[in-house]
Amino acid sequence: DEACDWSKYLDITDAKLKATWTGKKIPIAIFVDNYLKNKIDIKIEPMELFWKRYEVFRFCFTTEHLQFFLLKFTGQLIHHSQAADSAEVRDVYDRSNNFYNYFLGPRMIYTSGIFESQDETLEVAQDRKMDLVCR
Repeated sequence: DEACDWSKYLDITDAKLKATWTGKKIPIAIFVDNYLKNKIDIKIEPMELFWKRYEVFRFCFTTEHLQFFLLKFTGQLIHHSQAADSAEVRDVYDRSNNFYNYFLGPRMIYTSGIFESQDETLEVAQDRKMDLVCR
């Protein structure tokens, strides 16, 4: 494990997790999972942490990835059915347009674009992306 002092960027509130990763880079999957469980707080602006990601995190497979593959993914392959597929995605498709508008924007497309300057709006950048992609 690579050495790292992440304490100036992160506050790990779970004692066991903190003891496990003190002085070491944290696998990004473990960080994300525990951040979502409120066991890790970010002390700096998230974008600043993004720029320091290679200093703080490891990008690697973890035992959790292996467990997911063996238990969930493989199980879904073995017991695959149309009913199971439908149940898994139903919640996604039963949401209203208002829900998707919050992050897809008024054009209802994934909010990415090709920006030529920092002053451009997302809509202008999306139009440029769509023009390039749909030619």
